[in-house]
Amino acid sequence: RSSLRFFFVVCPMLQASIPAARKKLRSSLTDKAFHTYTTQNKALSHGTYQMSDRLHLDQIKGTIDVGIITVRQDEFQAVLKYLNHSKWVSGGKNSYEFCEIPSIENPSRPTRVAACRCPEQGLAKAQTVTQNMLDDLDPPWILLVGIAGGFPDAEFSLGDVLIAPRVHDFSISAAIDDKQPEFDVRGGPMHRDVQALLAHLPAHLKRMNWAGSLSRLQESPPADISSEKYYGDEQWKDRVRRSLQHHFAASNTRKSIAWVAPNASSNTLVKSTKLAEQWKECARCAASVEMELAGCFEAVHRHGDATRLLAIRGISDIIGYQRAPGWTDYACKAAGAFTYALISSSILPLQPSTTPVIVDLLTASTAPNPFVAPAADTSVFNIPYQPLRERLIGRKDSFTSIENTFIKGRRAEVVFFGIGGLGKTQLAVDYAHVH
Repeated sequence: RSSLRFFFVVCPMLQASIPAARKKLRSSLTDKAFHTYTTQNKALSHGTYQMSDRLHLDQIKGTIDVGIITVRQDEFQAVLKYLNHSKWVSGGKNSYEFCEIPSIENPSRPTRVAACRCPEQGLAKAQTVTQNMLDDLDPPWILLVGIAGGFPDAEFSLGDVLIAPRVHDFSISAAIDDKQPEFDVRGGPMHRDVQALLAHLPAHLKRMNWAGSLSRLQESPPADISSEKYYGDEQWKDRVRRSLQHHFAASNTRKSIAWVAPNASSNTLVKSTKLAEQWKECARCAASVEMELAGCFEAVHRHGDATRLLAIRGISDIIGYQRAPGWTDYACKAAGAFTYALISSSILPLQPSTTPVIVDLLTASTAPNPFVAPAADTSVFNIPYQPLRERLIGRKDSFTSIENTFIKGRRAEVVFFGIGGLGKTQLAVDYAHVH
């Protein structure tokens, strides 16, 4: 087999003699082994296959802590910079780069990360890619990482990283003759765990070593705040001018900050100051604009309560200001640096609390717990094990439901429900014994 691989790569002219050798080889191999051999051989002939750099989705499914979604190529490259020795994961609805990021607090428990890229901009594509990630990996956290435009503001500016506790969805609008567009603003707040995390973010930044992460970035591009760089009406120009002077008057470069503020999302690339003013009238606290978060939010919202969505956006533009092109690259790298600092700090709760699942032993069906769970009981009960699995009749579906709930060791709560004598205790003890 080694000789055949050598011939495929080095001696293409000898390929005419290969079919006979392959036929002889196949007679000595099982069909599965021959399929594996031919697949590897074909890839080797193109110089594209390395076993150590590739995984199948089944090898990581159910084990991922954090999923990362980017859109632009420069956004993806900014994330890949921190995924050392990543491996390509195929076999899913998306392609992924898989990596384990060491934890500062717990080096023995690295964070397992899978990153992918949305092929196009827009809410629909972002929703599809997010839903694919949920179907493929079902991670407890999804981070949307990239760049966004910003409204002029005294709190933040170019190069800063904005993290959204809420999204305002402006994708539904009405165009009326001789009137301004009207918007049906949708969206909503992020998961309660995200809001709790962001409320405490100022205290977490030191734990994240955010300053150290920034020190490894290249210096930000200069900000030219001369009058010819502004556009819009005079009122908007003055607002932009005062904002940039506040941030860049002392120096035309500055260190980035991390700021928590709502995001406005739609399918529109917002460069119009008129449209920006209309949006601010509908969502006064909106700080950034982009084209994917509302789609991701919709997918996660439909999926249920088990996934947390966090949008991390570097500000590459200020609406009403013609900035230097270098700010795009800098904003991508700032967002990537913040993402790595957040993941490696162990601040993200990787084992979120879950809603208990009820297994009805009469129907073998599962459903979210409709009851309020009682306070935790610290008592421990030891139930003697009596091996009766071979005598449990009709419990295969129930056993499978439990295994699917606890897939790959993920934390969950299961309630066995049914009348007395159905075998609830025996099924629970039997599952604990087997696993």
